[in-house]
Amino acid sequence: MVYISNKKGEVTTINPSGLELLGYDSREEFQHVTLEDVFRNQDEAYNYRQTLENQGFIKDYEVEFKKKDGGILNMLITANAILDESGEFAGCEGIAKNVTELRRVTEGLIESQKMATVGQLAAGVAHEINTPLQVILTHAQLLADEFPEGSEALEDLKLIAEQSKICGRIVADLLLYSREGETIIDPIDINQIIEEVLAVMEHSLKIDRIYITRDFAPHLPRISGDSEKLKQVYINMLNNSHDAMGSDGVIAITTNHDIDAGEIVISFMDSGRGIPPEIISKIFDPFFTTKGVGEGTGLGLSVTFGIIKDHGGYIEVESPLSAERLTILETGEGDKRGPGTVFTIHLPTS
Repeated sequence: MVYISNKKGEVTTINPSGLELLGYDSREEFQHVTLEDVFRNQDEAYNYRQTLENQGFIKDYEVEFKKKDGGILNMLITANAILDESGEFAGCEGIAKNVTELRRVTEGLIESQKMATVGQLAAGVAHEINTPLQVILTHAQLLADEFPEGSEALEDLKLIAEQSKICGRIVADLLLYSREGETIIDPIDINQIIEEVLAVMEHSLKIDRIYITRDFAPHLPRISGDSEKLKQVYINMLNNSHDAMGSDGVIAITTNHDIDAGEIVISFMDSGRGIPPEIISKIFDPFFTTKGVGEGTGLGLSVTFGIIKDHGGYIEVESPLSAERLTILETGEGDKRGPGTVFTIHLPTS
């Protein structure tokens, strides 16, 4: 984008590429838009203006621009001040480069490197812990046979065995996160494996008065994947919804076939407390959790993210829910309604 603006910030000249970039069809449509209007963050607009007036130029200043349709662009601005005959600030001329894609790729590379490093660490820790853990569990179970039922020693040994199994599940999560387990690829019926998970979990959800609604598209094309790992994804989704509601709520599960995108789209929507905006970008980070000490490892969503990524898919999250989505949860069951959350999983059909 090449532009010239006057003292008021009004853009007096802009090239066709700039108009196209910002989503405007003509120069006339852009006539009353100031450069400051285009800035998403007004602090950035103020700093831009002050730097130009005080220093006479600005170089490689990264900002966010708003497009006409509300979309966001990452831009890199280099501009020079224009002075009038008395040396006063009269406007500026500048170039703004679109670095949105570069920013996305760079952040993706950083995230991939971080995930790979943590994954290697997790796998190493899991393997080192697993052997002594199994020794503790085995000996606790063997010793338990030596004591009469109801004795204090037997109860202590049962507690050791129970806690060892909990540690074992954490180790399993670590290995899943690092994807060190065996992968078995088969044709999968998504509706079927969700039903298999619900057959195991729905009863415990109903005990807490959490009700499931289903809207499964019939005759979905099969996908290639590991059914056991995808079941783990759906278990994690249901557990998260359960935790978010506690009791008295609704989980709506839908499946669809997006023919144009070549995807199966699965959504898990709940009427829970929602996700605060300040942490929504962190929820897929490994070991990030809002639960108390000993209540969660913070690996559930990281494992889910990794499994879906390995299947060539991706996950989207929305919280709070739109008014339209909230109406889907109005089943008449349950009396508690929160802002709600929906996780949408996209899996390629080929």
